[in-house]
Amino acid sequence: MSKKAIGLAVVGAAALCIVAFATPFLTLWRVAAAVEARDADQLELVVDFPAVREGLRNQLNARAMQGAVAALFAPDLVDSVIDSVITPQGMIGLIATGEVLSDDAPVAKSQAGDRPKFKLHRARFLSLNRFKATMGPDATSTVELVLDRSGLFGWKIARVNLLDPAPAPAVSAPSEQADVGGPDHATQYPAVSELDADGRPSAGAPYGVWRAYLVSNGVTPDPDWAGDGGKDLSCRSKEMCVAIFRYTDKDGWGRYLVVETDGAGQKVLDVRDPVTVEGLTPIPPPPASDIPNLVAQPYGAARKRLIAEGYLPTRAYQAEPTRACAKAIEAGDFIDCEDDLDLPEVANCSGTGRGYCVAYWLGGDGRVLKVTTIGEPQPGGVYNMEWASKQDLAELPQGWRP
Repeated sequence: MSKKAIGLAVVGAAALCIVAFATPFLTLWRVAAAVEARDADQLELVVDFPAVREGLRNQLNARAMQGAVAALFAPDLVDSVIDSVITPQGMIGLIATGEVLSDDAPVAKSQAGDRPKFKLHRARFLSLNRFKATMGPDATSTVELVLDRSGLFGWKIARVNLLDPAPAPAVSAPSEQADVGGPDHATQYPAVSELDADGRPSAGAPYGVWRAYLVSNGVTPDPDWAGDGGKDLSCRSKEMCVAIFRYTDKDGWGRYLVVETDGAGQKVLDVRDPVTVEGLTPIPPPPASDIPNLVAQPYGAARKRLIAEGYLPTRAYQAEPTRACAKAIEAGDFIDCEDDLDLPEVANCSGTGRGYCVAYWLGGDGRVLKVTTIGEPQPGGVYNMEWASKQDLAELPQGWRP
């Protein structure tokens, strides 16, 4: 082969690599253009609707189990809501706002002068055939999109991750919070209800009054929350500002409060205990001294450590054992490979995204270790480790011992 032919081949290969790398970004540009123009027909071309519906169905079912939307929809309504709402027009609202909007509440068509510029904030390849990006009009109003390869150079949205609790279509809400299905400690939010009701400021009181009241009750601004200009409040829009506060409950768990004000940061509109969302998951206390501290490790890596220390995986599954890609759960990231590992110790998982999984391990002294995980790829990362209670053990299936 001549040098010229070799040179052309090298140039062609390089061009092919550049095109392959650029194609998901081109798809995201099309998504942004379609959302800004409210062009449902164009957006429909780059969305895998069955995959998106399934992913949202799992997320909303998980949130129903955890109480995030239990007061808004019953779990048996999630399927019908998803099928009716996730349409080309509904996808524009979902991507533009990060909210699941009902059919009768479409996103209004923007005028040319007030269309928010939909920007790409973060993006990376998860694998050769999967790409993840965070987009939105600003850094605090974002949606996370997962794209899968479609053909050689095409890409389609296969998943939309809800980074904040998603409002449901209008349904009258019960007055009491429903029971939830995640870890016991992570489902109780006592702060507002346990604060002194007699001295509590009213809704609409100045932010400074509420701030002083919260601090006096041991609820302080979260040091990890990046407000505007070094202050507590971050103004997401002209209509609303948000501050995050944190406190430690009587059981040693770190918990959060969300304070929402008007756009000027003056009048408090709402003070609420957040449900589990990205970045606001309750912080468990450190494991007991006789438990190996594997918190924040990918479950696959923690699993190897537990086996090395003599713990035995139980048979905690109800119907069929959870299966996972060994390399993915050890790395804590999406990797293209077949599900090649049985996880019989995993009793249940509440869904994808920020859903919980619970696994049980038998120790050498006969005690059972309860390992709660969170995140993806499921089982995710280790979130909390504690000795199983009698109630936990009573709920395990017959024959659970290894």
